[in-house]
Amino acid sequence: MFVYSGSPQELPDITLSDIKRRMIQCKEMAGCSGMVIAIQPTKARIRTRMEEIFREAMSQEFDVYAFVIEPGYGDNINGVYIEVKYRLTSIGVPSSNVFQINGEQFALKNANDINAKAPLIT
Repeated sequence: MFVYSGSPQELPDITLSDIKRRMIQCKEMAGCSGMVIAIQPTKARIRTRMEEIFREAMSQEFDVYAFVIEPGYGDNINGVYIEVKYRLTSIGVPSSNVFQINGEQFALKNANDINAKAPLIT
């Protein structure tokens, strides 16, 4: 599994071309089962948008999944799951591939939940 360390929000100079290049590398890398990237679902005007990343992944025939952390740690990001699900399903991401996970749970529990829904580790 390739983990893209940094999001377009954390590193604004990450472009869609950079992400596309990494996706192609992942597909060509022996033993690589996919790519994980953290994305803040802001409606960016300058940075790469969540929808652009998902469209690119689908165009390269990746199976796409979204895991929205809600409630967030300390209830700081509530209310985004429904919006993210709407935005992603409107561009063709299957509704059944958009999940809500609880940011108040321990990371290991969420990792197990994610792997049960999108088998990344076999």
